[in-house]
Amino acid sequence: MRDEYAADFLLDGALEISDEVGFLLVNNGWGRSNFQALTESLERRKLPPAHVEWFDWGERNFGIKIDALVKHGAESIIFVGNQVEGSKFVKALAKLEKPPVVISHWGITGSNFAKKSHRALNKVDVRVLQTFSFLNAESPEAEQLVTRYHERYSTKLKTDIVAPSGTAHAYDLMHMLAIATQKAGKADMTLIREELLKIDEYQAS
Repeated sequence: MRDEYAADFLLDGALEISDEVGFLLVNNGWGRSNFQALTESLERRKLPPAHVEWFDWGERNFGIKIDALVKHGAESIIFVGNQVEGSKFVKALAKLEKPPVVISHWGITGSNFAKKSHRALNKVDVRVLQTFSFLNAESPEAEQLVTRYHERYSTKLKTDIVAPSGTAHAYDLMHMLAIATQKAGKADMTLIREELLKIDEYQAS
């Protein structure tokens, strides 16, 4: 999902709660891309963010950042990050008497976020942009991928798939790369890139 599409989706969810929307974003290219898309989306709606905070991978103290967001009136927080920092953030947020609602990008769905954060999630309302889930996917292609995943990683349940969105994305992208490589006729990255850009539609197989 392109960041500009994600921004509108995340903001729609946040604005259902309140116009006072804060951002908590990872300080890297992914976070900055989302910041730009979120800011542009808010500008189109003639709204400013309540407050913006940044964090680095390995961040340990989210309390100060949460305090700043709440102090500036954020009633919902858009979070862009992965499960390690996401779990720390949600646990810190759960210490508040009335924590803001969290609208999160799909990065937290990887690994064991829900298991590590289950107590905090009893108190914090976390809503997630999820591009794909194997739990409600009934297509033969999805079922075949699940079977092959279990064979490869010795898992048994769909819930054992560590990063469902990432797994599905990687599966589709590798097939698209194979299609582009075949059309390019040789392993020339410039030609392959050109063929990738020509793919208007792809159906998983």
